[in-house]
Amino acid sequence: MTEKTDPPGAGTHSESGSPTSSSGLRAGTINSRHLVFFVIAAAAPLTILVGFAPLGLMVSGAALPVGYVVPGIVYLLFAVGFTAMSRHIRGAGAFYAYITEGLGKTVGAGASVLAYIGYLGGQIGFVVACGIFLSSTIELFLGVTVSVYTCALAVAVLVVVVGYRRVDIGAKVLAVLMALELGVLAVFCVAVLLKGGHEGLSLDSFSPSTFMTSGLASVFVLTFTSFVGFEQTAIYSEEVVDSKRTVSRATYTAVTVLAVVYAFCAWVIVQAVGPSRMGDLLGGDPSELIFDL
Repeated sequence: MTEKTDPPGAGTHSESGSPTSSSGLRAGTINSRHLVFFVIAAAAPLTILVGFAPLGLMVSGAALPVGYVVPGIVYLLFAVGFTAMSRHIRGAGAFYAYITEGLGKTVGAGASVLAYIGYLGGQIGFVVACGIFLSSTIELFLGVTVSVYTCALAVAVLVVVVGYRRVDIGAKVLAVLMALELGVLAVFCVAVLLKGGHEGLSLDSFSPSTFMTSGLASVFVLTFTSFVGFEQTAIYSEEVVDSKRTVSRATYTAVTVLAVVYAFCAWVIVQAVGPSRMGDLLGGDPSELIFDL
């Protein structure tokens, strides 16, 4: 949601999507598939399910899958107005551009600063977490101890290098990483389903008697956050192939895919845990739950 600005002297974009100057944003570069990759990669389904799902189980129990369905529906409804604005207000600032258009530059600037601080905090946390996992992985496979902060810095530099390359290169890199990430989840889910779960497969998670509990409301703190980044489709409105359709199509697709993946994988995790031993497994370190399964 940080506003992207053209460098001095950059040309504007024509309606056909062709850039009038090579120094500005690359118009007509990104299609719906690229945007979906960006959104899903930003949401990081593997991280969400490994890190958030155990906490969600502690709060809502077997009702966790519904905790992902409800935010998906809410965000799809929100996307109706959000994507409609993207067809009329083209700007790399996304929310900043929309808020400025409706409420003025002062409110828009305040919203952009708030968003920047929030995303900066999240970015710091994610980079350090990535450094922790990278450091432990290197030590596990190579027997070499590398500082967590050294690994985090290396990851940050790599992200910067890819980010400053052409935007379609970033999309291709994310496509590969996302495929591997979803592949890990797919292997886990298939293995659990072939085994039949711990106590058999059941759809009790979706029955009203299960999800109509106070715990479900509490878990929304986690599950609504799990869709973070879906709004970034509008950031690329000046670089998409078709500004009237690409952003809306990508937004709906990304939110739907995330909701389905989250809900399905959460249901599989519930089946792998089993109702009878949920309390015992969650009584230990929740961060190890998925690895233990």
